[in-house]
Amino acid sequence: MGVFKIDETDMELIQALWKNSRTSFNQLGKDLEISGNILKQRSEDLEKAGVFQYQTNPYFSKFGWGGVAFIVDIPKKYRDHYIEKLSKFQELYEIIFSLEERCAIIAILPFNSKEGVTESTINVFINKLQTEIADITIHEHYKLYYRFQEKELELKEAEIKLIRVLREDSRSDLNCLSNRIGLSKKTLSRYLSRFMEEKLIRHTITLQPNKIRNFVIHFLIIKFENDKILRKKIEQIKERIKRYLAYYILVDPPGVAFFVYSENLHEMERLLKELYMLSSIDEVQIVFPSSIIRFQEWKDLVVPLDHK
Repeated sequence: MGVFKIDETDMELIQALWKNSRTSFNQLGKDLEISGNILKQRSEDLEKAGVFQYQTNPYFSKFGWGGVAFIVDIPKKYRDHYIEKLSKFQELYEIIFSLEERCAIIAILPFNSKEGVTESTINVFINKLQTEIADITIHEHYKLYYRFQEKELELKEAEIKLIRVLREDSRSDLNCLSNRIGLSKKTLSRYLSRFMEEKLIRHTITLQPNKIRNFVIHFLIIKFENDKILRKKIEQIKERIKRYLAYYILVDPPGVAFFVYSENLHEMERLLKELYMLSSIDEVQIVFPSSIIRFQEWKDLVVPLDHK
C-alpha cells in the first residue's frame, strides 16, 4: 500500500495512542473532543494503511536490560544486506532508517543496578557489530534513560506469555487474550493492572513515517552541556515544540530525542532557529526517518535474566 494523507486530527490521535494505545476510543473522544466512533474508524484506516502498528513495550530495566541508541551510516543500496546481518543479533530492538545514510540502531543490553549499561558492555556490542558487519560506521551512542529495578522481579509463566502476546498487538481485548493464553478475563485483568501499577510495560504504537504523505517526520537529538541544564530546559522545550511533538525520550550523554512532525521543511527550519536561541543547547542532530523496522525476536528478552 502507498502513502496515506493525514490531517491534524490524525496526528492528535497518533500522539494519544503513542502515550497509551489501550485507551478506549470513548475516552479518546472525550480527551480530543471528537466522536469516539470517528476516532475508531480513523485508527482502523491508519493501521490498515500501515501508518502505525499497535505495540506493548516492556520497561527494559525491569527485566535487567537497558536501551542504547547507536547513530550509524547505512548506505541505501545495502540496507537489505544490513537488515539480514543485523537480524542475527538478539540484542537488536529496532532500526530507524532515514532518507539519507544516517540511521539509528536501538539495542537492548544488560545492565547492573548501580551503573546502568556500562561502557565496557557497549564496547563488547560494538565489537560484535563491527565483526559481523565490517563496513558499518558508528558515529556515537546514547544511553536511553530508564528506571532501575531494585527488587528481584518475579513473573509467572502466564504473565510472561501475556506480555509476549501484547507485544504483537497492544489493543487485543480480554476475549482475544483469554482465548490465546487460556486464562479467565478476570485473571488477565488482574495481571494487566499489576503491569501498569508496577510500570512493567507501556502500551504504545510504532509509527512508519514513509507511509505519511503530507507531514514531514523529524528525529531530533538535542544535546546539552550537562544533565542539570537538561532537567531545567526540558519543560521549556516541550512547551515550545508541543504543536509538533509526537513523542520524546531522554538520553545520556545529556540530551533528549524528539520525534516531531511538520507540514513542510520551512516550518521545521523556523522551529530549529527557535531552539538554537535557547541557551545551553550544545548541539542539535537531525535525522529524517523513512521507516522503522522493529525486530519481533526481541520479545524473547521479556523473560527476566534469572528465567533463562
